[in-house]
Amino acid sequence: YQFTKITAFFCCLVCFAFPASAQFTISGTVYDSSKVIPVKDVIVMTSSGTTVITDSMGDYSIVSTDKDTITFFYQGQSR
Repeated sequence: YQFTKITAFFCCLVCFAFPASAQFTISGTVYDSSKVIPVKDVIVMTSSGTTVITDSMGDYSIVSTDKDTITFFYQGQSR
């Protein structure tokens, strides 16, 4: 009986000692270097692997954790 109490206490302690990472929805708009024209088809990726692409107005919304790094990828055409 004592062993069960200690095991249950340890399991609770471990659960509270290592909380899950919080998740956030991050939204924004990607603009060109002039900060005027929105850029479509930019790949937005978190370090945990979630990926979205900006829409025709440059808008995106991605779910991320507090541990993630967000990276933006774009391959434009030279003029």
